[in-house]
Amino acid sequence: MMKILLRIFLVAAGVSFVAAACQLGLGRSENGETLLHTLHISREPVQQPMNMSLLFDYMVSPVDVYLQITRVQINTTSVGVDDPRCEASWPFTPALPQGFHVTISSLQPVLQMSGTAEVYGIRRVTG
Repeated sequence: MMKILLRIFLVAAGVSFVAAACQLGLGRSENGETLLHTLHISREPVQQPMNMSLLFDYMVSPVDVYLQITRVQINTTSVGVDDPRCEASWPFTPALPQGFHVTISSLQPVLQMSGTAEVYGIRRVTG
């Protein structure tokens, strides 16, 4: 019985993967801001490690002229690598108050990648 439990433990330990994270923050926190939206993105797990990317894309409704994005917090998790390195890219002229288009890419092969982007904003009413 003890040998069976030990084998089960070794098999379970052999198939466990390490998850690690990359983070990116854009913009600045402001008084009165609220969480507008949370984006969730996930790439399906693969059998062989490969480089992966996540695209975070969000635009404020053009009808809501007073709403502006103040900051974005992006957190990603990669499975299959101990010390992840990520790279972020976005258009040369980001229009953060109205939206963003950010790609987070792993710099080494991973088995799975997922992430969230928390979008914060404020309603600016000019009088």
